[in-house]
Amino acid sequence: MQRLRAATTLHLATRMNDCHTRFHARPVNEYRMAMFEGVSLNGTEFPHLAVVGQRGPAGDVQWKCTGSLISKRFVLTAASCVSDGNVELLVVKVGDVNSAIKSDDKFAQEFGVSNVTVHPSYNTRYQYNDLALVELDKDVVLSTGVCPACIWSSAHYPFNWYEVAGVDMTAAAASKSDSIKVKLSSVESSKCESDLLKSGSLPYGTRHDQFCASSANSCNQNLGGPIQIPLFTYQHVAPFLVGVKSFRESCDGVYQRIAPHVGWIETVVGESLNQTDCVNKYKQCFDPAQMDDETEAVDPYFSRVYLHWDDPKTDNLCGGTLVDYNTVLTSAHCTFNSRGESPTKVSIVNHQAGIAEIERHPDFKQGSLYNDVALIRLDKYVRIAKWIAPVCLPYVEALEGHDTTPETFSCRVPKDGFNDKLQIYIPSKSRCSSNDTVYDEEYMARFPEGLGKRLSCFGTEYRLVPGLGEIDAGGPLLSRDETIIFGVNAYATDCGSFKPLITTDVASLIPWIEKFVLRKQKK
Repeated sequence: MQRLRAATTLHLATRMNDCHTRFHARPVNEYRMAMFEGVSLNGTEFPHLAVVGQRGPAGDVQWKCTGSLISKRFVLTAASCVSDGNVELLVVKVGDVNSAIKSDDKFAQEFGVSNVTVHPSYNTRYQYNDLALVELDKDVVLSTGVCPACIWSSAHYPFNWYEVAGVDMTAAAASKSDSIKVKLSSVESSKCESDLLKSGSLPYGTRHDQFCASSANSCNQNLGGPIQIPLFTYQHVAPFLVGVKSFRESCDGVYQRIAPHVGWIETVVGESLNQTDCVNKYKQCFDPAQMDDETEAVDPYFSRVYLHWDDPKTDNLCGGTLVDYNTVLTSAHCTFNSRGESPTKVSIVNHQAGIAEIERHPDFKQGSLYNDVALIRLDKYVRIAKWIAPVCLPYVEALEGHDTTPETFSCRVPKDGFNDKLQIYIPSKSRCSSNDTVYDEEYMARFPEGLGKRLSCFGTEYRLVPGLGEIDAGGPLLSRDETIIFGVNAYATDCGSFKPLITTDVASLIPWIEKFVLRKQKK
């Protein structure tokens, strides 16, 4: 009853810096791994890996290079792998590319080839535009051991490392092959060009659609093999192809970028290679796996609300955060829908309250993301439950004795399927600066004056598939225990991927928030 009385007379309060005492009688100091998925069930780590060979006069197959399944019918490989072969003699094997183990034998599928399409600008004398598409004579049967990879289609490459796989071709015919996986990092082109220029295959050096990669460990990778990055959905890990092995039999060397040639590939394959469409199409055969290193608070207080309009069709999926039992902090742009109308109510779990008053920051200008904050006064106090409580503003007193780092950002991702999205909190990986947004024209257009003093930048590099997660518009940047609000989400092109999250700092807004919360509701 003590907390109930405190809430019902809160409009008589004269300060807000004692919020932990009033709102958070139960401490939140336990954390657990946020288990998004389960353990890997796949019989092979590279279910898209294909081996390309040529059948000899005696019917035996000489396996010569590798490729990647990118649809049920097409394998992407190097043009130098198949440009000199007789299409009728080509053979492609998927599923069981590692003869050294038996666990993947059940996935084995072998196909003839109906057509080979070499990149129109490929010249057999050089190693440029070294791409080819191999059309199988029938569709593969999808399974956890045979599954197409998706293609990284962006011109921006924010990766620090890549994965490659290789097969010992000399042993493959003797059923002793062993597939290996190695991590590579990209290197400056100048470091690998000196040796390559001597070969004559790259007389003009590496071009914009090629890159060099190197491994600390020596290894072999086959011509046409994939260089990739694993990206996550809420429940799975999906391989995304970045390049094709174009030169040398070692893992070190030159790779042909795929992204600049996506248009040509889509024309040949006859289907879209959109990243989210690909993940949705093949999710049933991707590995279940969890995102790395994230933790979540155990039994945290719940403070996030949804904003609603009279016409549900106009809802723009905005959220906000309770800073008092009758006050919500959100983004100012969340207080308009596409018709310029303001929300009329909020919901928190199964509780609803009408909106009595909206006050946007006095320096906010519609269409701008600077000073993009607003306060909403509800027409009643939200029903009190032990798991619903407002957050604290970042007073010095509020910070003492609380887990404040890493800050936790609010993101919306699809838990299952790709329509209904779940709001989750994930720890930020790092802080960033204006320099981290310079490469992105959209960020520069949104923040032409830079970040300034009221905006902060946070890394959200959880390797989610770009475009899958989205910013929780109007949502909070919280302390690790989710009891203190440091910021309000302002902008991110997506959430949980490689683009930074920009938030509006709350600390500098405390006087404005106090003035609104502590004055009596307007009549």
